[in-house]
Amino acid sequence: ARQSKLGQKIFVNSRNAAAGTLRQLDPKITGSRPLTICIYALVNANSIKNITRQSESLKFLRSVGFKTSNDTELATGRASALAVFRDFEKRRDNLPYDIDGVVFKVNDLRLQESLGSVARAPRWATAFKFAPDEEVTRVLAIDVQVGRTGVLAPVARLEPVFVGGATITNATLHNMDEIMRKDVRVQDTVVVRRAGDVIPEVVRVVLSARKPNSLPYQMPTDVPDRARLTRIAQLIHFCSRQAMNIDGLGDKLIQQFVANKLIYDFADIYKLTEADLIALPRLGEKSARNILTAINSSKDTTLPRLIFALGINGVGHATAQSLAEEFASLEDLGQASTIELEEIPDIGPVLAGNIAEWFATPANELLLNNLVEAGLVWPTPVKVKTIKHDVKLTCVITGTFSELPRELLKERLKTKGI
Repeated sequence: ARQSKLGQKIFVNSRNAAAGTLRQLDPKITGSRPLTICIYALVNANSIKNITRQSESLKFLRSVGFKTSNDTELATGRASALAVFRDFEKRRDNLPYDIDGVVFKVNDLRLQESLGSVARAPRWATAFKFAPDEEVTRVLAIDVQVGRTGVLAPVARLEPVFVGGATITNATLHNMDEIMRKDVRVQDTVVVRRAGDVIPEVVRVVLSARKPNSLPYQMPTDVPDRARLTRIAQLIHFCSRQAMNIDGLGDKLIQQFVANKLIYDFADIYKLTEADLIALPRLGEKSARNILTAINSSKDTTLPRLIFALGINGVGHATAQSLAEEFASLEDLGQASTIELEEIPDIGPVLAGNIAEWFATPANELLLNNLVEAGLVWPTPVKVKTIKHDVKLTCVITGTFSELPRELLKERLKTKGI
């Protein structure tokens, strides 16, 4: 309401507004926005006299002046917990903040300590999510996109609709089997939601609103210039943040590079010059230098990141990490048999075949050699070993770093077993 009164941009949702406010470089802007906080946990609460339960820790926090949520309930047994969940589900729209579910915690702090945690998830707490918000909109068109493996992926272009804190205009339809299962057609009225409050999806078709002359969607067997589009998708993946993290090389710029025949494969990125970039429309000297700096910085990488960036079908972050730890070098990985690959946890026959086939392709072998010649370097990875400490150790990376991106520093720490 205040933003509207001032004639300024209205925030889309409270979570993003709060996060954006805290990240403001100008502290005056942060200070001008009335943020508040509810404290929900007390670290080492059982070290304070007479506190043995979660409920008692909240009571203590309130007694010393901290704000806690008034919307907490003590439940005993399954039926009681379910009743609490149903109650919050009914009241969620009237709460003074947004929620997407209810977290149940073991009340006894000694039991919490005994149960412990796995990775980031405590065994003594679990979240029960509400059904995601759903809205009705219309399918304006169904387009086909080409992925980095060459697979055709249908996408529904939707009449813009606000769902779960964001305006939805597109939703993936995954494949033809999914389209047939839901019988999605152009001009259909559909129910959409954000799966996990994140990914837009078409839930179902409102058949009662379907036009009489509606025809089933026919998936094209191919699309024009499929090879070029596949190559563009591969290059975009290679430059993405979780791959080589080349800041400034976005989708549109990569499309321009390919259209102007400046790059064909990954190694060509490292051959770009300032003159190449300045020749492109709306790209000045400063932007060109920034991009070249980002390209040069990406040469200092890690083996898991590089393996992921190669875009091998089915190889995600976790698999790339496992492969790097197991084989330690690209040469060893390239010579691995499918039997050796299948011995790695979570790698089955299909994925092992994909990996072996990629490295057995002569063009890919040449590509890797060209990347090394371009100056890409990475430390030899080691199998991550958990370091045992007398106290719980949390390593936090914060601030701005001129040499290495934060994700790369994180990976370097992991190789040290931290």
